[in-house]
Amino acid sequence: MTPASPIQPLANAWVTAVIAAGLTVTTGATAQQRPLLDLSTTSVACQDASISPDGQFVAYRAGGTLTVDRVGGGAAQVVVTSTNLGPFLWSPAGGTLYVLDGSQVVAASRSGAGATNLGVVPGQSVWLWDVDSTNGFLLGTRFDPSTQEYHVFRMATSGGQAPVDLLTSQDELSDVDLDPTDSFLLYLQRGTYPFAPYSLMRSAVDGTGATDMLGAPIGVVAQGPHWIDGGDRAVLVGPTAIGSLQLLRIDRISQTATPLTWAFVHQRPTVSADGAWVVLAAVDGVGGTGPAIVPVEGGGEVLLYTAEAFGYAGSPNLDSRGTAVVFSARRASNPGENARAFQLDLDGELRVHPRAEIGGVVLFDLPCSSSELGAVLLGQRSLPVTLGGIAFDYDLGPAFAILGIGAGRSSGPLTFPLPIPFAASLQGLVVDFQGLRYSPGAQSGEWTRSGRLPIF
Repeated sequence: MTPASPIQPLANAWVTAVIAAGLTVTTGATAQQRPLLDLSTTSVACQDASISPDGQFVAYRAGGTLTVDRVGGGAAQVVVTSTNLGPFLWSPAGGTLYVLDGSQVVAASRSGAGATNLGVVPGQSVWLWDVDSTNGFLLGTRFDPSTQEYHVFRMATSGGQAPVDLLTSQDELSDVDLDPTDSFLLYLQRGTYPFAPYSLMRSAVDGTGATDMLGAPIGVVAQGPHWIDGGDRAVLVGPTAIGSLQLLRIDRISQTATPLTWAFVHQRPTVSADGAWVVLAAVDGVGGTGPAIVPVEGGGEVLLYTAEAFGYAGSPNLDSRGTAVVFSARRASNPGENARAFQLDLDGELRVHPRAEIGGVVLFDLPCSSSELGAVLLGQRSLPVTLGGIAFDYDLGPAFAILGIGAGRSSGPLTFPLPIPFAASLQGLVVDFQGLRYSPGAQSGEWTRSGRLPIF
């Protein structure tokens, strides 16, 4: 925690004066957003863009190819060509991609140096979902039309072995996720009749001991279940009591579903490779549906790109280093284009955690170097403006409060606590936030991306 400083009132006055003086400089919906980088190397639709766990490469399907490009763009490499390409996965180290070619599982080198057929998965509706942390086996689902049964299967990455069924059901099985300890499976199960509800299921890695995480179905919509610990807690998008789709935390032991987001619709969640963030598509309230990130423990939702309505062709995802989010989507502002592969770099984003509850304390962590001053501001989102000498948009308008100001340090972020009074009237309130980093030596600074914090 940053200690109180005797110069705090002067610092507050300085920030207030800077913003007040600049509010009339420039207005515009997206005047200085951090850039949206188009990685696409073709005009055909680019689907399921996925960043490698090490954050160095991006893979996507485009037409009849699986293509790999460097983060930031470069010389794209086609690693597999086929007319029947399906889902693909990165190996944990990022050197190999596993892709379905019809019902054939193929292991392809990231460099394009060659591909190996690992084997055929019998049946229909074959899908690949996950790979274990040691790169020893793949997990997928398939449907056997002869028995009308769905299966979760395991297949060795070394090849030469037939897939082994771990789970069998006449209900549809999908969205398989392996926990970080390689001990437990998480998956969705639902009946095959129209509007059948989903159940979130857990089993041992060998398929034994299957149980319902909640003891009851979630609802008729459920998306992107992911473990956030070693087999007890998970996140997914599902319906809330008010009917909207939100990010939920599921606790197996208490059999509870706790909302981590509020108000606007959220969809297509994934968890970063290091387990720190959930990245998802979010209606932002200013005309867009861009990617956003939320700490896995809940808290502040950082909006990465606002006021652009995207039609997604895959879920946004984040590497283990927290450097970049990639996603496939079509921009509503460019109605003639197909889906593209996009990259958004993270840039010292505010981490606001945990879930804000009345009577609790929320921490605002602002990455800030030792040569910078850092500040955290609270307010209500307004039209973005640019201020002289400070890069990127300021989003909070003239009616803001300063949570804290401090000098940066060589290691670790500046941390500012926000106690939330135990007042029922605060429940449902959404507070917008933004950070400022300023270098006195260079006499320049930058705004962080803004976000919103719902109070539960």
